[in-house]
Amino acid sequence: MVYIAFLSPLRDDKTSNSCETPPPKFGENCEFRCHCSNLSEICDRHTGNCFSGCIDGWEGKNCHTIKSIFDKSAINAKPNSSESVQCFIQKLWYSWSNVYLTFHNDTRLLTLINVSQSGNIMSFDNRVNASLKRTTEMEADIVTFLFNFGENDCALTGMYECRFDMVDNFTLLYGNLSMKVQGMSKNLHLSTKKAYLIDSNDKISCNLQLAEPDTEVFLTFTDIKNNTLNSTDVKVSKQLLKTSTAECTNLTTFMYEFNVTTELNQSTVQCIMRNESGEIYLKSNSAVINVVSVLTSVNGVMDPPSHDIMIQNKTELSCYFNVSSFEWDAVRLDFQNDSLASKTIVRLTNSSRAWHAGQINATLKVDSSFVNVTFVLDFATPKDACSLSGIYTCSIEMVDKHIATESDSTSLNFSVPVSDLSLHLLPRYQYGTYDFINCSADTMEPATTTLSLEVCDSDSTFVPFEMYNISFVVFNETGLKNENCSQQILLSYQVLFNSQMNVSLRCSVHDSYRNTALPTSCSMPEISTALVVGVMDPPSHDIMIQNKTELSCYFIVSSFEWDAVRLDFKNESSLSQTIVRLTNRSRAGMKVK
Repeated sequence: MVYIAFLSPLRDDKTSNSCETPPPKFGENCEFRCHCSNLSEICDRHTGNCFSGCIDGWEGKNCHTIKSIFDKSAINAKPNSSESVQCFIQKLWYSWSNVYLTFHNDTRLLTLINVSQSGNIMSFDNRVNASLKRTTEMEADIVTFLFNFGENDCALTGMYECRFDMVDNFTLLYGNLSMKVQGMSKNLHLSTKKAYLIDSNDKISCNLQLAEPDTEVFLTFTDIKNNTLNSTDVKVSKQLLKTSTAECTNLTTFMYEFNVTTELNQSTVQCIMRNESGEIYLKSNSAVINVVSVLTSVNGVMDPPSHDIMIQNKTELSCYFNVSSFEWDAVRLDFQNDSLASKTIVRLTNSSRAWHAGQINATLKVDSSFVNVTFVLDFATPKDACSLSGIYTCSIEMVDKHIATESDSTSLNFSVPVSDLSLHLLPRYQYGTYDFINCSADTMEPATTTLSLEVCDSDSTFVPFEMYNISFVVFNETGLKNENCSQQILLSYQVLFNSQMNVSLRCSVHDSYRNTALPTSCSMPEISTALVVGVMDPPSHDIMIQNKTELSCYFIVSSFEWDAVRLDFKNESSLSQTIVRLTNRSRAGMKVK
């Protein structure tokens, strides 16, 4: 006699004709375990419903829906901090294969980290790590996710899910976590005039890379004895100049309108920013206020006021001052961006007529009334161009320091359009296996660029892959910067290649900063014929008459549905005939007559 034994993952090795035999079970053939809060309770034979309710971590009418649980529902993270969250999987006597931490916001869905049941950890973001604590049957396995935030990691603001795969076929629900990651305000800078006319209304500005829009910046005046001057009436208006290239901050200007009084003469003015505790968080540079009874001023004008340029192009800035007959000493070009405080990059003196340093050339033209400077920024070799997006300010230094001067600024944004968008398919995929489909593109702004995979329903209809009822896991990577300041972003979809994947696909990319979109052409993955291979052990066997022998047979069916397993027999005197046929619904062999 030949026996084939199959063990169901949903019941004990010992079988019984009664569902009441411990452990309690339900189903037509008592094939499912009860998941009652009271472990000794016998659930409803047909529905699995528990009078005592479901055991922790399980829910549904038959208590066969398993849910991951976070130990907290929300995190409000500060810059340069660490946060951790635990995900609990109440697996009972079953097994899970993988736990994924996924992230999604308004523009993207990413898998940040993958933890396997064996303890292997694969992180797709160096700011996130994980550890695994395996426990006994009746305790939850715990995956701890650790976040390390830097100064500008607000791109991690969004919703997180603790996704997981079970070895057995259960309905799955995922725990959710809301996270807000604050940015760090920086580069607070004060701008003043050389002199202010007494009894006038005038303005002073403070600008910075501001992370929290509701934060206030204060203007303080102190006298030579460091006493705060409180009698000055200061009105504040806040102006958002532009959205900078920084992910977490906006270049913001606070404009202060004040009455110029005698007591402000020779006082020191400074911008300060306080934290939630009232402590000074940021300080700007300081300046001395000169109050004069007669105001002579030299004003500068820059052209163009702002400019978007492509890498590998030259750009030209002009700056001129109406100096009349006053003597002047030098013209300066200062630069500031989200990562660099104001710095002089060109200083052209009255005695010179040209300047050359690196990628910047300057030429000077002077007549009896005007000083005109032309700055040419040449990025024919764009290796360092991406670091020079920012604010350029032109100033003049007068020989007579009592002559007031007013600078002017312009903003330059170096731009690289999204390029090299590609759909990456393998030459052939094996039916019934998990494998990857990749989309990649080069972009200057990964934070504002969204890659997606789409199903080509027709020549004009394209459906996001996420909406096509196909199970998948998404992985995201960002590469190093290219010489033209762009970075490669990669989006990988891990999917099961079966009949559902006989669809045409394309990648698309949307750049919200420039409001541009780009698709690839549509292509269909080539999928090989499905093949399920069986293995018998031992391959051959000599046995003694009147002895029992055991043969094992196994198939890797992946996610395919199977109907029955047959054992056929033939020898020299008989043709092949089926002697055992074991169906998916049965759990013991039946002899076929």
